[in-house]
Amino acid sequence: MLPSSDPAFTELQTPGASGRGKSAFTRNVLLQYMDLFHQLLAEAEQSGEKIDIEEIENAFPDARPETVRKHLRSYLDIRLDDIRHVTGLFLSAGTIIRLAERDLGPISGETLSAANTHCKDTVDGISRPRHARFIAGRLADYADGEAFRVPQAALVDFLFDEYVGFIRESDNGLVSIAGSLNEAIFIRGLTNGGLAEGHDIIKTGTRSDGDLKIQHHGARGVELLYVEIKSYAARERLLRGLQDIQHPLKIGIGFFNNPAEFNPGRTDTLLAAGPLAIYMPQATWAALHPDSRAKVTRLGDFLYRPLEMFVADMQGFVRAGRLPSFNRLP
Repeated sequence: MLPSSDPAFTELQTPGASGRGKSAFTRNVLLQYMDLFHQLLAEAEQSGEKIDIEEIENAFPDARPETVRKHLRSYLDIRLDDIRHVTGLFLSAGTIIRLAERDLGPISGETLSAANTHCKDTVDGISRPRHARFIAGRLADYADGEAFRVPQAALVDFLFDEYVGFIRESDNGLVSIAGSLNEAIFIRGLTNGGLAEGHDIIKTGTRSDGDLKIQHHGARGVELLYVEIKSYAARERLLRGLQDIQHPLKIGIGFFNNPAEFNPGRTDTLLAAGPLAIYMPQATWAALHPDSRAKVTRLGDFLYRPLEMFVADMQGFVRAGRLPSFNRLP
């Protein structure tokens, strides 16, 4: 169905200046942009080939690229299935998470890792085909079927002279998305678990006090738990982030995928930074060295906790002002 005839578009309302709702899209936007997006993406689906954002922009010669991208993001926020047909357009974390929840159900403590994988696959589907096309075009002279037989000197020249610049230009939007997506996944899991953003969950901004604050409102006032969020690799950044948080109530969390980063020696270094817990996916936690998994914090709880415990633990902190105990291995 054309967007100009689809109630999902024609009846969508946004708040007006007076507080009354107004149509999200003018008739002109529906006809000139949304309907043509539908046509272009339907053709891409029929061909089995993804369409790049530059090709879509070229279909609107009289419009500025940023205008086309803005309207296309609005289109894809409604037609989530069409995301898989587009490359080169980085969407908001909210749209990517909506797609994950449509396919997986509401994000919870038990599905944080699955949601992250789904979101990563979506981002990869937008980004990787562009890289494949660029490499295939630039190295066409060295193609040997599906492989490339490139002399070492030519490969080094390509990587340094061309590919680095392509990555910098092509994936500029990817950096900002990656920086906010994991945080947004965790926040969605917490809000789905009944915590309120702005009351129980506070984004901390750019100061050295983690990425989130979890708040307990008790008789003695507000107790704060600071949350340092990382993605897949801990490296030095997790340690530095924990060290920068001066408050004694702090935790680390991430979709860490390398248990070797948490060997016993490294665990002692992390413990010296004073975290009450570090959360990681169940598979990573299960593969930890037994001595690492047995290390305890100053409160006598195990330092490392499966990611699946995170939402329930934050619910517990909001209620009681302390993390639930975790001093017996399942």
